[in-house]
Amino acid sequence: MEALKDKVLFELGMIKLREVQIEDMKLRIEDMRIGDTLKAIGYDDMPVSPSKKCANNDSNMFAIEKLEAIIKRYEISNKRIHNALNILNEEEIEVVQLVCIDKVSFNKASVKLGKQRQTLKKIRDLALGKMVIFYTE
Repeated sequence: MEALKDKVLFELGMIKLREVQIEDMKLRIEDMRIGDTLKAIGYDDMPVSPSKKCANNDSNMFAIEKLEAIIKRYEISNKRIHNALNILNEEEIEVVQLVCIDKVSFNKASVKLGKQRQTLKKIRDLALGKMVIFYTE
């Protein structure tokens, strides 16, 4: 059970990082596609080496496919953790958001929410207990 709670904690901690990485990978894909478009524009008086152009294009297509697969995996991971969050009540979501996702310390979270640290830890642990059902095999 503890290993599953650790998995949930890890997934919660990765949400924001994955969102940033997804956005960055989408920008990289867009940049590669624009770069391919610009390279495809030729001028009549300039020699073009088709073999180099094709090799570079294949390389970019492979890189794009790889990035798209990673994006899909990250989106699925984030969707799964969001699904798990949907089973929590508002108080549990608020605590999990602050402590597990936003990485606010229990001391600061207790001040912000007006609850004792121990109460927040109990709420977090209860929430993690509910969320582990999404990570059991």
